Amino acid sequence: MKPAYKISLLPCPFCMGDDLDVTRRTYDSEKLFRIKCCKCGSVSGEYDNIQAAIIAWNNRPIPVEAEL
Repeated sequence: MKPAYKISLLPCPFCMGDDLDVTRRTYDSEKLFRIKCCKCGSVSGEYDNIQAAIIAWNNRPIPVEAEL
């Protein structure tokens, strides 16, 4: 079962996939979070908290090809 977040993740803006992973890694003792689409492999940038990563993912522009 996937964890619940305070902010809902929107589908991938590139493939509209909804199988998304939130990953955390540590770099120089700093925790970084990112979102990855399991369908097409698209990833967000890395953010210092999970809420910032989700907000950035949800506010990505939809590519012109996806609007058609």
